[in-house]
Amino acid sequence: MLTLVTIALLAITLWLSLNRRRTALQLAVGVSLLMIVERRVVIHEQGTLASSAHNPQVAQSVLGQLLNGFFVLTAWVLGVALAVGVITVLMGPYRWAWPPARRSSGRGAACGRQVAVTTAARSAGWPLTRLVSSWAGPSSPGSCF
Repeated sequence: MLTLVTIALLAITLWLSLNRRRTALQLAVGVSLLMIVERRVVIHEQGTLASSAHNPQVAQSVLGQLLNGFFVLTAWVLGVALAVGVITVLMGPYRWAWPPARRSSGRGAACGRQVAVTTAARSAGWPLTRLVSSWAGPSSPGSCF
């Protein structure tokens, strides 16, 4: 139930956001950091609990089996959050995301290149690109910077 509420709140947050691309990037970074910290805390507590048991090897094995589903779930959530973050950065008009050799001196050229890349990706039929660009907002030269 809590998972469904969380997904619904994330969707509502993106829907109500004025700058969906920035909000998606912030959510992706936040969820990624949260998953990393949460996994490290659970691993630390697992080791602490196992070392305080009468038979640490058996306790470590039992706790490893007990927490396996948690680690699989957090790995998937972390992977999805990182993928959303990377896609959001690549779809955005961020000058720091482009390699220095490909940057131009004028703002218009950089914006035009982003629009051309986004348009080419959309026309190539990439379903994920279409999905992301549909909620990431317009990629026009006026909205570049």
